[in-house]
Amino acid sequence: MILALDDVGAAGYAYATNGYENRLLTNYHTPDFNDFGYGKQWTRTYIDNWNSSKFGSHGRLEVGDILQNYPLYSVYSSKNTSGQWYLPSRAELSACMDYLYSEMGLTVRGNTKYGLEDYYITCATYDNRYVYEAKVKYGEMDTKGCDVLSNIRLVTTF
Repeated sequence: MILALDDVGAAGYAYATNGYENRLLTNYHTPDFNDFGYGKQWTRTYIDNWNSSKFGSHGRLEVGDILQNYPLYSVYSSKNTSGQWYLPSRAELSACMDYLYSEMGLTVRGNTKYGLEDYYITCATYDNRYVYEAKVKYGEMDTKGCDVLSNIRLVTTF
């Protein structure tokens, strides 16, 4: 798996702005579920659900909007069904972060050395209101409300 060298967009993005209040998320699983390899499939499900407004009305700065309109990567979307870049699952992003910490010398609070922001969203939902994210500056995975902003770093496989 390859982690993109830069973030998608210039700001943080919400998974589903109205999904938190209305408890509209799907594809959730328990923390002990090994979701390695599910990122591409779940990104496609997320985009399809987002396009059909399954998460409610769209708000500003949502992941679904930026992924479909970001020109630098070939991301799966309604416009590009052969896209190869996708949001990582919890285990996929965790593996990338583990590699950066163990092999590349990333340290807690030293993430700016690699151009990383503090928080990155995954495509994995914890329940019908929360999504998993990497807290890079703390070296851990955690959950956050789907309406809270996080940065996006895509992955791909060849």
